[in-house]
Amino acid sequence: MLSFHVVGDDYEGELHEMRRVTKPGGWLIICNGDDEFQRAHPDGELIRRGFEAFRHESSSGGIIYNYRLRV
Repeated sequence: MLSFHVVGDDYEGELHEMRRVTKPGGWLIICNGDDEFQRAHPDGELIRRGFEAFRHESSSGGIIYNYRLRV
């Protein structure tokens, strides 16, 4: 399951639905788009829920964190 900009308003509901439609052993991938925002750290709620974070710099100069979790 791959999502772009859809997680964060209702973590419980959003992640529940993502898990529901993902086959066992599949991956949940959450990608954030490019912007100039300098994030200081990954999303703590996703980390608490077991996601692994990957940091990179966007083409706009911002710091972006993307996430993955095997279900």
